[in-house]
Amino acid sequence: MNTLYIIYSMKRKLFKTSIFFTAVLLTIAIFLLAVCKPEEQIEPDKPVLVTNITMNAENTSLNKGDDLTLSVMITPDNAANKGITWESSNPNVVTVSDEGLLNAVSIGEAVITASAKDGSGIKGSITITVAASGSFRWNFSENIPGCFLIIQMIRLVQQ
Repeated sequence: MNTLYIIYSMKRKLFKTSIFFTAVLLTIAIFLLAVCKPEEQIEPDKPVLVTNITMNAENTSLNKGDDLTLSVMITPDNAANKGITWESSNPNVVTVSDEGLLNAVSIGEAVITASAKDGSGIKGSITITVAASGSFRWNFSENIPGCFLIIQMIRLVQQ
């Protein structure tokens, strides 16, 4: 019986010791996880995307048959893909080539849009108004006092 008691006592001490060391190791592991930040993973260089497209002209008027070459300023300068897709909202009025060359085909209005080819979804646009060939074009702004009335009168006469 004395031998059994000794064996039982040793097992009990060993069990308590292993629980103690397990608790200490678990505490250290939790502390290290809380304090130490994992290393930031280094990602391969992502291509720089276009953030803005600015047209070289504001809204413009053309006569039927006129040509105009548009260009754009792309931001940032280090964009990986500076390719542009040109589109006309009304090709029956204004056509646009892959290089941004506009041709005023008929009287009316069209919005020309330059879209970045890099997948960023960034676009720039300009409104082109086409008047009859040889017609006089007024360059009034509706924001200037008095011009709004003149513009409305011209629109009534043109109808």
